[in-house]
Amino acid sequence: MSRRRLRTLLALLALGAVLHGARGVRGGGSPSHAARGSGVEAARAAAGATAGVAAEAARADQILYREALARGLDREDEVVRRRLAANAAFLRGEPGAERERLAELAREARELGMHRTDVVVRRRLVERVKMEIAAEGRGPEPDEAALRAFHAAHPGRWWAPPRAAFRHVFFDPARRGGVAGAERAAAAALAALARGESVPGDPCLAAPAQPLQPETWIARMLGPAFSDAAFGAPLGAWTGPVRSAVGVHALLVEARTPGRTLPFTDVRERVRDALLAERATAAVARFLAAHEGDAH
Repeated sequence: MSRRRLRTLLALLALGAVLHGARGVRGGGSPSHAARGSGVEAARAAAGATAGVAAEAARADQILYREALARGLDREDEVVRRRLAANAAFLRGEPGAERERLAELAREARELGMHRTDVVVRRRLVERVKMEIAAEGRGPEPDEAALRAFHAAHPGRWWAPPRAAFRHVFFDPARRGGVAGAERAAAAALAALARGESVPGDPCLAAPAQPLQPETWIARMLGPAFSDAAFGAPLGAWTGPVRSAVGVHALLVEARTPGRTLPFTDVRERVRDALLAERATAAVARFLAAHEGDAH
């Protein structure tokens, strides 16, 4: 989650706490002093957390911004140069002049301190230097031993959830007079299906025949109750009625595979990408920690 989204979320939580407290005051009966105090304290805590996150993010940005200037990125980065030149051209009343006099106008903008006040320029410089620090921190290409060690140290990252392949016939409560009607239709269909007969059912977002699908996909598509049935029903026999998030089903589970940690050879590239990303993240964190005093 990005810092901006985190700050927004925390601010919304703080607002929600305040509104919740206000709603309690307006409701029937007067809330106790303890209840009022609890709501106020929760709002203060959320507001304090918001302020803390914002301050931490501002310190990090300031450290990275100063490093960008020290590296001369405000003079080298093409995006920054064009932005500054456009600002200077606009200030002169000569919009578009930056296309002909890029270097001159960019230099003029820096002399006016625009590289310090333009939010877009600051953000670009912060992100650019962060990318450079991250790239430096990735280090040399990891060898096979390092990759295998990383794979072994983080088994949860390579976990493949259990899968089930199934067929189902759907009965839509909206077409069958409610859930009870859909269950009656499914029960009648089960007897016909057991005899090898074809039963059409109703249209469903999930196709009637599904190849091996992850447990997470089944739960997301048809709901946890259906997922439980798909991993608990006997193989090779029609069963039901099974309720789902969308209606009622007759279900035939054809195959299942257990969850497992994928072997290294199956996820080698994912392991490499994850290891390099972790190195990069750690490098930025180390840099910020080492320059904590520079933010003041």
